[in-house]
Amino acid sequence: MYTQLALATFGLVASAAALPVAGNDKPSGSWPAQNGAEVVSYTAKFDNVEAGLVGSLPVRPVTPLGVYDDLFFNLNVINVGTGLTGVKPQSAPNVVTYDAIFQATEGVPSIYADYDDSIAESFRLKELYFGCVITNVETAASVANDCTVTVTGYRNEEQVASQDIVFKTGGLLGQAVTATMDKAEFGSDFANLDKVEFATDGLQQAVDAVLIDNVSYEVTLKQGMSQSY
Repeated sequence: MYTQLALATFGLVASAAALPVAGNDKPSGSWPAQNGAEVVSYTAKFDNVEAGLVGSLPVRPVTPLGVYDDLFFNLNVINVGTGLTGVKPQSAPNVVTYDAIFQATEGVPSIYADYDDSIAESFRLKELYFGCVITNVETAASVANDCTVTVTGYRNEEQVASQDIVFKTGGLLGQAVTATMDKAEFGSDFANLDKVEFATDGLQQAVDAVLIDNVSYEVTLKQGMSQSY
């Protein structure tokens, strides 16, 4: 059961916003695994999710995104438009995000395959786009900020992969009014996972929101399961 929260945006508090409603992206392909299970490839862009706005500002949803493209995203989804300030989304208008407030209320930011009624056995994380801003969600007052995020992969509750991904704004003192997302690619050790977790390194974890978009991965479905599309 997720905690119901007031919705906060960089000094604004909003009391009414639409809950995120998950759609699905069409898989980019599928093929049989060696054991006969179906493997489905996705690039999750989140742009078909109804993310809340108050006025023209994005607001914090009251629950994480949840199930999307066969995986559970324990991350908020927000509408940042075209990113006129802060970090521009790789595909407008939506991104998934986490910050210190999210972690205090919803736990570790993560993506995982093991959830109620899941048809996913495991997944391989291939790549994603990301950036950081100095707010709890991106607003018109956002400032892009350098950051390092540690991405950790787990299989059967044991850590099997870890990689630091670094976002650079190219601006003075590591900040910029606007910046594009950086691409992070992951090797073969990020295959056959049942969960990945995200952690912002150092002092940035207290002040930064991490924005993530266009997450590419391959899901191996449970035996006998098939994805219709």
